[in-house]
Amino acid sequence: MSEQRAMAAERRVGEDADPEEAAAQRRLRDLRYLIAAIDAEAIEAWSSLWRELPEVDSEGDPAGSSPGGAFEPPGGWPKFVERFWLLKHYLDSIHRLCR
Repeated sequence: MSEQRAMAAERRVGEDADPEEAAAQRRLRDLRYLIAAIDAEAIEAWSSLWRELPEVDSEGDPAGSSPGGAFEPPGGWPKFVERFWLLKHYLDSIHRLCR
């Protein structure tokens, strides 16, 4: 079902239901939008981390590097690890909201 049709159906349910149920439906819809926004941020955080990881060859070394060459993130390790913590925060938030 398209998003517009789903929203129209939600509006109809809200109009036909008693005020308490309509309020509950609105809270549920708002919660879904909140989770979707956090999810989008988590996916973006993961994508940015993934783009920084080098491709590896069959022996696990970064492609085009010397043997035993260490990986160094473009922005440095502190910024790279900070984004991992941010991703963990997003996932924890989604987990907490879904419980």
